[in-house]
Amino acid sequence: MQLKFLLSATQLQSLQKHLHNAMLEYFKYRGLYNQGELGRMERESLSIGMQVSRLQEEMDSALVNIAEFLQSQLDPGTIRKLAMDKVEREEQEMITRHDVPSTAGQPVVAT
Repeated sequence: MQLKFLLSATQLQSLQKHLHNAMLEYFKYRGLYNQGELGRMERESLSIGMQVSRLQEEMDSALVNIAEFLQSQLDPGTIRKLAMDKVEREEQEMITRHDVPSTAGQPVVAT
């Protein structure tokens, strides 16, 4: 019985040694794989960061173009002229409807 126990202990020790060596090899390759993946992710992150930066520049440029366009469309002089034209048209319509003498360009006094 004791001989069988020694043989079992020796076999167990041998199996533990093989398992230990297999685990060391596994962790070595696992570390190499993780390093490779980390490098790939860092390169991808850098690439995406550059794309985001480029996109931000394009969006900034588009916003400048939009602002310039809107500014050219909403010129204060043009707005004032449009408002004055509208007031004049409304006065003309009132005159036409009520046969009141023209007061365009003159202040309207309430009586």
